[in-house]
Amino acid sequence: MRFHRYIPTLFVVATLAACDTKSPDPNVTVTQVVPTSHSQPRTRCFLSVTPSTEGEKRVDTVLVQVTVADDRVFGRMDWIPGERDRMLGVLDGTVKNDTITAVYSYEYQGMSYNEQRLLHFGKDYITMLTGEMIEQDGMMVLKDPTKAVESTKVPEVHCP
Repeated sequence: MRFHRYIPTLFVVATLAACDTKSPDPNVTVTQVVPTSHSQPRTRCFLSVTPSTEGEKRVDTVLVQVTVADDRVFGRMDWIPGERDRMLGVLDGTVKNDTITAVYSYEYQGMSYNEQRLLHFGKDYITMLTGEMIEQDGMMVLKDPTKAVESTKVPEVHCP
């Protein structure tokens, strides 16, 4: 019986077909990181929905989902304002002392961008650190990360 020689090939095809690495936005690549030690990766989700105070039906949304594996961090960060412009992208970086330093690769008005982002884990929130930005090697980075200040706090929510 010659069927058994195809079993390894069928296994590989079935395994690859079961992997879904597609990003919700076809223009954004999702980075997958394999932990280097035996620690279990931990995923945390954060969501802020801010209704307009002007009585309009406009709603601003910030969604951050990060997975921490050892000192590596990867995930998504989406800013969806009530208006038409939005920033949908991925984070890839490191974490030290509850502060994430990552490259944020995102789409904005049909263009692709990369910029440095600092985020800080609070007890039940994540906050973005902001400061003066400069261009360096084609990417926007904080001019002086030590002077970055906390801005928007995004509350932690249960991950779906």
